Amino acid sequence: ICYFMNTRSQISVLCVLLPQFESHQLSPSIIYRVLSVTYSISTALLITEW
Repeated sequence: ICYFMNTRSQISVLCVLLPQFESHQLSPSIIYRVLSVTYSISTALLITEW
């Protein structure tokens, strides 16, 4: 569950992982991929707002 918050020119991405997904279904590599994708998307949106 990811929340995108626009604060003027800053975009903060707040991702909350559910405990059931953390325990069994998500491996650290998948978590890393999700974080990298959300980071790239947030930076891209930040660049486009400039």
